[in-house]
Amino acid sequence: MFSDLSSQRLQGKIPPQLSSLTNLMGLQLSNNSLTGPIPDLSACNQLANLYLGINRLDGTIPESLSKLTSLSYLELNNNQLSGSIPLSFGSLVNLQELSLGVNNLTGQIPPDLTKLTKLTKLSLISNKLSGPIPQDIGKLINLETFLLFRNQLSGPIPDTVGNLVYTTYFDLSFNQLEGPIPSTVGNLVNMEQFYLKANQLTGLIPVELGKMLRATNMDLSENKLTMPVPDSVKNLPNYAPKTFIFENNSGSEISNTSSFPVWAIIVILPILSGG
Repeated sequence: MFSDLSSQRLQGKIPPQLSSLTNLMGLQLSNNSLTGPIPDLSACNQLANLYLGINRLDGTIPESLSKLTSLSYLELNNNQLSGSIPLSFGSLVNLQELSLGVNNLTGQIPPDLTKLTKLTKLSLISNKLSGPIPQDIGKLINLETFLLFRNQLSGPIPDTVGNLVYTTYFDLSFNQLEGPIPSTVGNLVNMEQFYLKANQLTGLIPVELGKMLRATNMDLSENKLTMPVPDSVKNLPNYAPKTFIFENNSGSEISNTSSFPVWAIIVILPILSGG
């Protein structure tokens, strides 16, 4: 049984009596004005699709959802949910899409989310998540959409992101990530949209970005990256200054001195400076 009550202007709380519908396989309540907490639905053990996004639900994400091991799609985005992402979500091994964005979630991204190897979409955008991106994020080898932008994430971008070879949409913008962009991003040959804007990333812009032959949009602006933009990126088929953005990086710019031998630089520079 699948119940679709989306966009029906529903108000009030989700009735806990829904848990008695043990044959329920899909519940679509998105885009209403529902309030209050998410009830315990653990008795609905056949539930495969749960869409509660775009409401006014509050409270924490109940641990009981982790008992719904048949879930393939879980969307709780655009609510007023708070607290942390349940550590037990790692048991939802059949999940293909997990959307928890645009809430007030805090704490770290649970490392056990990397056990959800069937995920094709992971969206945790616009929360208050902190701490590092799990080092084993590369285990999510089927990800096509990976969105963590507008959080408070810190630390490096794990080099295991190079395993996300099916990802086409990748956005870690507006966090506090630091360190270099790993050269393993060159493995992301299916990438179309790649965004790292407004972090604290340092080092050279990897030449390996030039392997993203399908890229149509790229934004690495507002970091501390060392310029210039590699020729490998400028030579991409869809490269255009309006859609490939690198402005406002505070790292030093490396000038091209490759045509001068080292001895010439040592001799000429003092003369040019009047020394």
